Amino acid sequence: MVTGVDIVEIARIGRLSLRPRFCERIYTHHEYALTQHVTLTRRNELLAGRFAVKEAVIKALYSIDANRMCSAQSREKGIAFLEIETLSHASGAPCLLLHGQAQQVAQSYQLTQFHVSLSHTKELAIAFVVLT
Repeated sequence: MVTGVDIVEIARIGRLSLRPRFCERIYTHHEYALTQHVTLTRRNELLAGRFAVKEAVIKALYSIDANRMCSAQSREKGIAFLEIETLSHASGAPCLLLHGQAQQVAQSYQLTQFHVSLSHTKELAIAFVVLT
């Protein structure tokens, strides 16, 4: 079992998300689609929460595989934000999917269940992940 946590400023992610290149590098098409029919405030909350999840997952995987994550090659072949995807169950609960290198690292350590908790205030979004 490994855990990761991250907290981000919603306004900062909101500003960054105005840059198309930022969104293309960070969010999958499915994640971004979830923000299309909501208010700007809710959009920023959703994007900030998903960004925090991505950071938390990277921290969790880094904690068990620091050598792979820190190598010179990892900058080129390491885990990309797009390989970590947060969607929603019908209930609204977050659902975490891993792809590519992120999925390979998790599988190599027999991590098959992913649990996510997201919360936010007016200014901050926090994500906590447990990979078992």
